[in-house]
Amino acid sequence: MSQNVALKMLAVMLLSFVIIAGATQAGPALLPGTTSGEEVFTEGTMIGRTNVAGLTTEEAEAAVTEDILNWKQQSDLTVGYGDEQSVLSPELIEFFPSEAVQTAESGVANPVPLNVKMGDVMTLLSRDFGLPESDVLDPAKVQREIESRIAYLQTAEDDPIELESLLSSGTGETLIAEAAGTFTVTAGQQNFLFTHESVTLAPGQYYSVLNLSNQVIESVEDYEITDEELSKIATVVHTAVLDTPLTIAERHISTRLPEYATEGKEARVTSSSGNDYKVMNATQSEFTISAESIQGTLYVRITGPEQPFTYQAEISETDVLPFRTVRQYSPFVADGAVEVTENGVEGQLIPVERVTFDADSYELEREFLYEDFYPPVHRVEVSSLETPEQLAEDDQSEGDSNSDANGDQSSNGTDSNNNGENNAGNSSDEDNSGGSGLTGNSDSGGNAEGDNSEGNSSSGTSGSDNDGQSGRKENDPSDTEKGEQNPK
Repeated sequence: MSQNVALKMLAVMLLSFVIIAGATQAGPALLPGTTSGEEVFTEGTMIGRTNVAGLTTEEAEAAVTEDILNWKQQSDLTVGYGDEQSVLSPELIEFFPSEAVQTAESGVANPVPLNVKMGDVMTLLSRDFGLPESDVLDPAKVQREIESRIAYLQTAEDDPIELESLLSSGTGETLIAEAAGTFTVTAGQQNFLFTHESVTLAPGQYYSVLNLSNQVIESVEDYEITDEELSKIATVVHTAVLDTPLTIAERHISTRLPEYATEGKEARVTSSSGNDYKVMNATQSEFTISAESIQGTLYVRITGPEQPFTYQAEISETDVLPFRTVRQYSPFVADGAVEVTENGVEGQLIPVERVTFDADSYELEREFLYEDFYPPVHRVEVSSLETPEQLAEDDQSEGDSNSDANGDQSSNGTDSNNNGENNAGNSSDEDNSGGSGLTGNSDSGGNAEGDNSEGNSSSGTSGSDNDGQSGRKENDPSDTEKGEQNPK
């Protein structure tokens, strides 16, 4: 009997030893932060950015607290939109290092529990960005984004939180921008609009006029549309896009501003060369581009979630480039007439910007988009081949012929007639050279017989006057004598 009792006592002692030994070995794995100085965190354990491997609970909490203080002194968390930024003060975020240590899992990276003072954050963002007093900012998105940035005490980099990622996606559609065409919708355009009356652009997606047109070809029989018809659609869409946050990915223009487009808002599509009009949604929200024909007029509307800002395209100081006049000559133009084959058109240099305004119409950002260049068209004038100088020469020749026929110069003899012929030739030279030839002879005193008489009488006079004066002076014997004495 006593032997059985002894065996039972031995069994109980062995069982107790096994239980105590097992609990001793399992303790550090289950409770890595117990008060025992021998129990520490295992290799690979991180809390925030603090490596707590080999540290006790008290040591780990002290190290994490110190890292939190250093983070607050060195890091600034910012929210940005364009050139505008809002700095979130570290005082708006409350960390819990003790809870972090108590809940940490051994051997892995653990975040630091924190609390974002959402009321203060929402007030700060609304004030700095001029947001309207509506539920545009999504508090859940704001808190989730902030926690993901700092839960592990990451060092702040030059990468602010984008404000667009914090906006509420909303369930309703709000009109963002709209535009209307100034032309009558054709049958080809109607097929395009009917097939793509509404196109939704998710973040990262494109709106392509050529791609949409190719889709119509696959679905509509006998679909025909010209480049000009596509360009008109693209122009109206582009006019609306300019007043939205959508990004213009590809755009072309004509050499002359077409009648259906206004300055800075043309979009040219050419299917043969692949020149397309593309818009990309680079925001975090969905947008819908709707296009429809109402009583023959094209209307384009762009809708999306309510926006905290408004956008407006502006043109600043258009430069006017003057045209030149090009003169040409043709045998097919009547004598003395001038035909204008091309009227001059001034060129233009049109800079386009997109301005962003807050809810109070305060300008937040001015973004340069592009600069349209339309070269000037020069004026072209076509005249007859026979110039006015040639006409004067013909008139003079007719006058000389009439003078010889009437015998006005016969009394002076052969030499006088020769002088008259020479003078007539000199008179013709004056017409062709603009009058400089005979004036030069007058200044030099004359180099040939009869030059003095002609030079003196014709200096500063027109060709027709010279002809008349030359004939009268040759009949004057005194002038003839002066001419004969010159060679001496």
